[in-house]
Amino acid sequence: MKTIKPFRLTSLHRPYSWRKRNFLSVAIYALADLREPGNPKLLSDMEVWREVMPELDCDGVIDHILPKTVPEFLVGGHAYTSHQDDKTKVMVRAQVGELEKELVVFGDRYLIGDRPTDPVPFDSMPMTWSRAFGGPNFPENPGGTGIEPVDAHGQKLVRYPNIEHGIDRYQRGQRNGTPYSFGPVNMMLPRRFGMMGTYSERWKKEEFPGFFPDMNPLIFNAAEPDQRWPDRSELPLGEAFSIWNMHPTIPCWEGKLPKWHARAFIRRKAADGEVSPIDEVDMRATTAWFVPHQERVLLIYHGNIEVQEDDASDVLSLMSALEAQGAERSPEHYAQIMRLREDPETGGVRVMCDDELITEAILGAVNMDTDAVFQTPTWVKSQLYKHKVIAERRQELVDCGQNPDEIVPDLHGPERRYGPGDLPELARDMARHKEESQKLKEDLERQSAELKAHYEKQGVPMPDTDSRPSGPPTQLLALLAQPEMLGSLMNPTTADVDFTLLGKLMGQAEPLAPSQDYKQTPQYAAFIKDNPELPGKDATAWTREPAFQRQMRSMKPLLHKSYLYSAHWQDAALKLDTEQNRMMRALVMEKHQRGESLSELDLTGCALPGLNFDNADFSRSFLENSDLSDSTFQSCHFTECVLARADLSNSKFVNCTFDKANLSLAKLYNVCFENCSFKESTIENTDFEQCVIQGGVFDSVMPHKIRLLKCRLLGGAHLRMSIFNEAELTDCRLEEVRFEKVSFQNARLTDSVFESANLDGGSFFITTMSNVFFHRCQISNTAFVHQTELDACSFEGSSLTQCNFRETPMQSVNFENARIELCDFSLADLSHANLRQARATHTQYTRATLVHSDLSKANLMGSDFKAADLRHADLSVANLFRANFALGKMDDSTALDGAYKKEVNLYPLRQAKTS
Repeated sequence: MKTIKPFRLTSLHRPYSWRKRNFLSVAIYALADLREPGNPKLLSDMEVWREVMPELDCDGVIDHILPKTVPEFLVGGHAYTSHQDDKTKVMVRAQVGELEKELVVFGDRYLIGDRPTDPVPFDSMPMTWSRAFGGPNFPENPGGTGIEPVDAHGQKLVRYPNIEHGIDRYQRGQRNGTPYSFGPVNMMLPRRFGMMGTYSERWKKEEFPGFFPDMNPLIFNAAEPDQRWPDRSELPLGEAFSIWNMHPTIPCWEGKLPKWHARAFIRRKAADGEVSPIDEVDMRATTAWFVPHQERVLLIYHGNIEVQEDDASDVLSLMSALEAQGAERSPEHYAQIMRLREDPETGGVRVMCDDELITEAILGAVNMDTDAVFQTPTWVKSQLYKHKVIAERRQELVDCGQNPDEIVPDLHGPERRYGPGDLPELARDMARHKEESQKLKEDLERQSAELKAHYEKQGVPMPDTDSRPSGPPTQLLALLAQPEMLGSLMNPTTADVDFTLLGKLMGQAEPLAPSQDYKQTPQYAAFIKDNPELPGKDATAWTREPAFQRQMRSMKPLLHKSYLYSAHWQDAALKLDTEQNRMMRALVMEKHQRGESLSELDLTGCALPGLNFDNADFSRSFLENSDLSDSTFQSCHFTECVLARADLSNSKFVNCTFDKANLSLAKLYNVCFENCSFKESTIENTDFEQCVIQGGVFDSVMPHKIRLLKCRLLGGAHLRMSIFNEAELTDCRLEEVRFEKVSFQNARLTDSVFESANLDGGSFFITTMSNVFFHRCQISNTAFVHQTELDACSFEGSSLTQCNFRETPMQSVNFENARIELCDFSLADLSHANLRQARATHTQYTRATLVHSDLSKANLMGSDFKAADLRHADLSVANLFRANFALGKMDDSTALDGAYKKEVNLYPLRQAKTS
């Protein structure tokens, strides 16, 4: 269930059952600041838990989230003597509407002999049950005082209760009395727990784990009876209240209960994936919990609505809201807000837009203490680093002969610090930007269509505007190796860059900027006018400075990596012509025969088929669009090698290293990789067809859109810490392969076999698996979830431990003779599944669909089939020891012949639906 709530409200929910009906109970907390009379403000729910709850004497439980039959008020805090001369005792009084309650608070008193001591003067006294009458052997208030001696003044003395009723006073030696307070009564105390109801076998069989049918609903009220309105259904909102001597500076704190009304809406599951209309939960203001010394009141609203399932699993979303009287909104408004907040794209930025769900006039400040964020060591360190980087960049500009003040913009005034109040504005800005970008997209599409029509009318082809660079930036790399040549790219007078030449060096088919005579530009004329002494002077001398040249040389590896990781995004490099290829092939063979390294060579587009390489080092070489087919490579190194679009068909690689290499778009047909290493390699849009991968390691690889057709992974290949995104495996066989923390996302696996494979800590997300067989595999801590589908797959003879198949469609799956332990099949569709002779112990099948499934002779000991659909299922001769079938859908079609049923739980039975 998705909970949607304003930032300032606490929204809690709890499903429960009573008298054979299922309900969802909703509780909403609203903390009101009453310091400004007549203008209450809603505070953040964080302040409920951080500042208010410690004052409530509630043992950490503010509410049990169950509907209260009658409204009530509670008071938490302290009694103060600052408003009177007598500091030994004080009267405290609370009046809310027509209800009134008065107590007397004394300083500490002890029984010495037959007489109590005089009360000790005090400034404040906590109004808690520990200060009321009671003791360890007094069931109604075991934490109280007045019965058992305590250590005081070096001896064992009985301490009198500090809090007493104005009339019913404590008597010396009293063993039975009535404790008094303004606080909540713990539900486990006899005067509340006695209303729980009566156990019966009928309840166990038909209504467990719901409440007893004879339960008194007043058990959900936490206040004493004299703090309730027995004839009302909700609080008297707008009524006056007065509380005496519970504020340190105000003798009588008074005001009015805010006229605020809570609203709650749910969305249920709909058939056929449609969006169901929202249903409103009738909410009532049931509890006013005053905290006088903070001048706040916590309003608690309760409501409940009938649901279909006992755990409310048929409810998709719950949304809460709060309205001031006279500012009601329509259900259509809330339906629209729920749709926006359910949207993964827009929901997150609207989390702070409380004005959408709360009347804007009552919104108070959100005290998130965001200023403290800017004092943390992490923030301070980040600012120091930012200033350091700016200083370094400014110095670089100075070293290059530039004035940084003319280039780097100045920032005036303090930086803006964003906080929670900026998020509503951010949400509106994002919505506006989305509309503007959509309009811009439509305008561009319209202009493109008009331009295309214009060219078609003229009868000429439309120019290609999508051209990208191709091949490695070889000349630019050579230029960086000789930075003194950089001056040739610039005009010696103005240091203007020749963009046409630079574009060619970078592999651009077109110039980076229109070429023109710089002497004809207005900028040149103005430059000469302002600097008459410069013509003829060499303005590029700084390019020959040693510091600058060292910096340029350091950019070479960066440029190499830039090409390494982006080669497959460029246009394909051209093949070498016959003469060029002959020369490069001869060079490669000559260097290899002399035992020289082949690293950092530019072999782009080179054809080298039918060769044998032993211990060759191709590290950091460029082999894009090369032909390495029909070759053998033994113990070769391709580390950081660009093999994008390379043809490796019919080649064999033994003990080779492809760490950090780029094999994207490579042609891999009938290739054999034996004990090869692929660590952090880039493999995108690559087709593996009829390839064999024997052993080897794929570590930290992120393959994207790769396709494996009729491939075989054999002999202990190890795949580790890798994500296969949009991968396709068809007719593949993976034998004794080890998968460690490997994830398949948006993948498709068809007609493939995992034989004796080991899968640990992996996942299959949004993945379709059809006719995939896991035979004798060890699968542990693996998830097959989130829109993953298993159709006619098999896990026969495999071992599955702590695997997650929750909500996964897996019809006709075969688990025959499988060992399944501590797995979760909750809400999964196991229709027509085969679990014959499976050992599926201590496994969750809650609300799973097992219609027409075969579980015969299976060991299902300790498994949970709560609310599972087992109609037409075969559980004959199965071991059902201590299995749970409560609320299960079972009828005469469910076969239980010869099943071992000792200590099996069948209760409560599912009730037949009545029309």
